Amino acid sequence: MEEMKSTVVYKELLILSEKEAKAKRVRFSPNKNVVFGVNETGKSRVVKHILWALGCEVPLRDAGTFDKNVAVALILTFNGIPYAFYRKGKHQIIHDMLIRKNIHSTFSGVEWNKIFSEFFKTELKLQRHDDGEYDYAGPEYMLLSSYIDQDSSWGSKWNSFVHLTQFSNWQSTVFDFVTGAKSPDYLKWKVKYDEKKLYSKELTRQIKSSEMYHNKVQSFIPQKKLEINVDKFNEEIYKITQKIKDTCHKQTTIKNEIYNHSIIRTKLQNDLRMARAAEKETFLDINYLTDIPDGEMLECPTCGIMHKVSIDARVDLTSEFEQLHTFIVETKDKLAKTRDKEALLKENYANSIIEINELNALLERNATDDNVSFRDIVNSKSSDVLTHALQVTTSIIQGEIAKTEEEANEFYSWMKHFDNAAHEREVREKLNLKYQEYCRKLKINATEYAKRISLHRKPITTGSSGPRSVLALHCSIVAVTYENNAFPAFPFIIDTPQQSGQDEKNLSRMLDVSLSMDKWAGQVIIATESIPEQWEKNDANIISLGDNRSLLNNDEYQEILGFLRQILYTI
Repeated sequence: MEEMKSTVVYKELLILSEKEAKAKRVRFSPNKNVVFGVNETGKSRVVKHILWALGCEVPLRDAGTFDKNVAVALILTFNGIPYAFYRKGKHQIIHDMLIRKNIHSTFSGVEWNKIFSEFFKTELKLQRHDDGEYDYAGPEYMLLSSYIDQDSSWGSKWNSFVHLTQFSNWQSTVFDFVTGAKSPDYLKWKVKYDEKKLYSKELTRQIKSSEMYHNKVQSFIPQKKLEINVDKFNEEIYKITQKIKDTCHKQTTIKNEIYNHSIIRTKLQNDLRMARAAEKETFLDINYLTDIPDGEMLECPTCGIMHKVSIDARVDLTSEFEQLHTFIVETKDKLAKTRDKEALLKENYANSIIEINELNALLERNATDDNVSFRDIVNSKSSDVLTHALQVTTSIIQGEIAKTEEEANEFYSWMKHFDNAAHEREVREKLNLKYQEYCRKLKINATEYAKRISLHRKPITTGSSGPRSVLALHCSIVAVTYENNAFPAFPFIIDTPQQSGQDEKNLSRMLDVSLSMDKWAGQVIIATESIPEQWEKNDANIISLGDNRSLLNNDEYQEILGFLRQILYTI
């Protein structure tokens, strides 16, 4: 490709548990890496936390007794510039290590998706299930093809990450974007077009809903056309309006007073409850000290200090008891008065409701000499007003629909301008051929693997060759992505290709094919629980985790803690 390929290289991973005062630093080679360790030594923890540091939610990342609140920093270079991606819980930071400054910081997953997309130039929007709106596809979608998770990636579904269900029908769009089958410009204009068409449909639904509710309301209004004495009508309306204003003002005042008295009553009740409890405790203390001779030392249950029993202590407790009793009597009196006032206010409020009912009765009286009531007049005028309002609203929405459709047509023109069906067919054919090529390299029988693949589901084979077909699919996507797209070359990460000790005879081949992907991905990181004796590691960097069942240790804690704090407290 003419344009220089953007490259991401993971330099080291730092994991720190303040709860256990332990930490771990894992350094990676820029090309080929094999993280080796038997079961429960933490190799999967390492690769899962690489993805977690980048904002992905990885299944079983903190399973078992592992500290769920660890802090992690992934040191990487992007186009040669070093950054630290820090994460603890929902807090995520990108720290520029050249200028020693945090360039992004957020506690929001939605905002992080936008930050990640803009930082790595992987800006793609997808449609959400819940509200139909479009939002940024975050790291879980962009890193899907370059990560194979031990617990959830070796099957037929794309479920390497937890949040892959938030968008609808995302597979085609994501893989078209990643592999370059569809250009970013095409997908950008397609989102704009889809958003406008979605908005146009919503406006059309609004018109239909308005018509439906208009008809329902009209069905409850007596359809009676009236001619009235306007002067007399206005005079009566004015009188009733003034009474309504006075009554509403009166009701508002009473409501506020009832509310204020309820607050006072609640406070007095709480004060009385606490005072009674304190009085009871003081009474019990006085009785207790009655049987204790003067001069004996007692430990205070509150402060833990030893105090000498004396006549003064008894006098102080008796005085405190009397003060509490006086306070209780006064508070009960205030509470009774408050309740009486509250009852009176509620009675006044009830009277105001009666006044309103009387105003309603006025509306039922005849407003003209023709035996026509105010309600008849209001119904008639309401029908006319509703119909007029519907016509005006519909006209405004129809104008908005026309404008939206015009914009949608413009976006569609741009979308078609960047549509290249021949290129799309070429990329899809490359993907088919690459998949077949890697299936052959992994010694999968030609009768078992598909000759044409669809990425909605993984085209895996049966039996022991199943994991190898998954690996072949990921390898083909990574290779085609590199060849056809300006999409950044993210490291290729494979967790435990030899699932539960199966397919032992093909493990060497799986390791070789995986590590050869550094040609396309730039860097490869494999976590494996075993390495065949006859396997030649060549230039692969073997990261051995030993036999220790705990990934974290005490030795590196202070150094890593100091580094992470520098990031966290950088302004």
